[in-house]
Amino acid sequence: MLNNKMLTAVLALLLGAMGMATAQINKNAIYGNFGGTYQFGTGFHYERIILGGEYLHLTLGAGIGQSFNKADKTLEGGTYVPVNLGLAFGLKGHFLEMSAGPLGKLQMGIQEKKDFYAEPSLVGAQVNVGYKYFTLNRPGLFFKLYASGLFMSDTVAIDAKNTEAWLNGILKAKMLPSLGLGLGLTF
Repeated sequence: MLNNKMLTAVLALLLGAMGMATAQINKNAIYGNFGGTYQFGTGFHYERIILGGEYLHLTLGAGIGQSFNKADKTLEGGTYVPVNLGLAFGLKGHFLEMSAGPLGKLQMGIQEKKDFYAEPSLVGAQVNVGYKYFTLNRPGLFFKLYASGLFMSDTVAIDAKNTEAWLNGILKAKMLPSLGLGLGLTF
């Protein structure tokens, strides 16, 4: 006779195995992103399923894009590099997804001697919640509609020494909300 704890454990194991089933599905997506992380801006992103399958999967993604904001209380204009770790669950290509990750800023330019420079720094963090659709078993459409919350730190982390102050700044920051749309290709 099974007790409630044992029944719950077996049920969780079966549901987890079903969710992580490794059906032959597209694991990569490239897409253009409008709004969202960049608020008033656009970017180019790559996303890959690193674990899971058809019903439940863990994704890792990164992008680069430009924000064109001018207002004081929004994301400052510039080049940004978001990195996301996400969890998605759903059926037949339709998924609800939650993701979070750090937000880097890339300052680039040319110095007096015509030397190119690029200075990356961590400036904030992001949390995204939304809907995504992608073609499961052949190259095809990728579509994402999501709400994004940006948390901009008052301390910038240029190296490992400033990371703790950067993280404390994020935890104290107010959220900057925005909506985003992604459209691209899965393969």
